[in-house]
Formats: sequence, C-alpha cells, structure tokens
Amino acid sequence: LAHDGTITGWSIGATRLFGYAESEAIGLPSAALFNEDDVAAGVPQREISSALTRGRVKDERWHRRKDGSRFFGSGLLMRMEGDDESSRLLKILRDRTFEEQARRA
Repeated sequence: LAHDGTITGWSIGATRLFGYAESEAIGLPSAALFNEDDVAAGVPQREISSALTRGRVKDERWHRRKDGSRFFGSGLLMRMEGDDESSRLLKILRDRTFEEQARRA
C-alpha cells in the first residue's frame, strides 16, 4: 500500500481471499476491502496512520470481498522500506471467519 491507502501490490493469496484479480486491485483504495461502517468511521486511514507511526498495527475485523460478501480477517499492517515517504505498507491477513463464528456461538 501507498501512504494514501492505494493498493500497489497484490498476491495470489489476496486474489483468493478478496476475489479481485491483480489487474483489478492495483490502484484501488484499500478502503474497498473494508466494510461500509469501518470506511464511514475512518478505520482504513487510522490503520495506515498507526502503522506509519508505530511501524506495525494488528487488526481483527470484518472485511469485504469483491462480490460484497464478508469475512473475518486477522491481520498485521507493517511499514516497509524505511521510514520516509517512499516507504510502502505491507498487509498480511488471514481468514478467521470460522473461528469468529465459533467464538460468537
């Protein structure tokens, strides 16, 4: 991710998880992957700001796939390539939907 939240890289795992092909995902705002309530509350930008300030930030929340369905993701957003404006952010995310559903049951 760029500092403004623009998706700058995409993996095959991200394609499987979110449903976007790499060519569709590159250039999208990362907010497209968050649920509507989190976007309205400014969560995507706060997560980026925290990662830039602290170097990394953990998150567990519901995310949105291309088809609009949701999954519960447990992730880590990390600052990469140094501390300046040329640095990028790396997001590692796991689908924990089944665990979250079991916890709530």
